[in-house]
Amino acid sequence: MARGEDEAMHLARSKGEWPADAPIVLIDSCVWHHSFSRNVLRHLALAMAIRIRWSRSIEAEWIASVQRARPEIPRSRLLMVRDRFRSEFPDGLVPEALPRAGVPRLPDPNDEHVLRAAMHAGATIICTVDRRGFPAEILGPLGITAVPPHAVLSDCIAKQHARGAAALHAHRAGLDRPSLSAREYVDALKKSSLIENAALERQVLRILARRGESARERTD
Repeated sequence: MARGEDEAMHLARSKGEWPADAPIVLIDSCVWHHSFSRNVLRHLALAMAIRIRWSRSIEAEWIASVQRARPEIPRSRLLMVRDRFRSEFPDGLVPEALPRAGVPRLPDPNDEHVLRAAMHAGATIICTVDRRGFPAEILGPLGITAVPPHAVLSDCIAKQHARGAAALHAHRAGLDRPSLSAREYVDALKKSSLIENAALERQVLRILARRGESARERTD
């Protein structure tokens, strides 16, 4: 992504000038837990393909989850990640004072704060790896769908190809410890369950190859 284009999108985000076709996506804490998936979604939002939302309860859940699983990671580092998201997406944090009235019951009452946040944010998507916790028969009448991260990525590439492609290029370019070849990057997406079928794998490889061809053309 060109620097001028990146600055223009930053300005548009700061003003809340999002494309009309960028869906509002509430990110569940189980998705925040995994840094690779979290950063792919972050880049989709930076490219203005999606408008991400979360709450303080979700922040607290994913930070606690990472600390249990990876106690060697300093809490200060996780708070820096939290604060970066708050800074990059000033409208992303959903107010915590959400009414319980009118919110349908979920199989696990501990998930209901996620649904409340999604409803308050006007989200049409809850991105989660726990779709059984958000049954379609409950979310459907609310106009909300629970989908895994790979479905969000696939949908962005299918419906907002330029922005989705820009997000993947920007994410891959930022991976320098170590840097990844196109094949290695796709394998990392697969390992993180962000690519679930061969068709999407081929499409992502074509996206990465086209950027490589463009770079060679500029140096010829």
